[in-house]
Amino acid sequence: MPLNIIRNDITKMNVDAIDVANRFGIARNRTQNFHNDSEGIALNYEVLNETMACFRASPEMSLSDSWGDKISTNFKSRKSRV
Repeated sequence: MPLNIIRNDITKMNVDAIDVANRFGIARNRTQNFHNDSEGIALNYEVLNETMACFRASPEMSLSDSWGDKISTNFKSRKSRV
């Protein structure tokens, strides 16, 4: 199923990140849906920063399945408001 952009405003797009990532062979536990607004994007950068800091401190560390819990919680809690 191709992605059709109806409007020329990417901030208004609603894309299921998990579904799209799956089409590229990216595991479900390595993806997150998020709100494409200032709060959601800031949280993504915060989680990415924390994750990369852990990898720099311990390169042999594997990524925990709970890496995206903050993003998931934020997405679910704000779903009805956005």
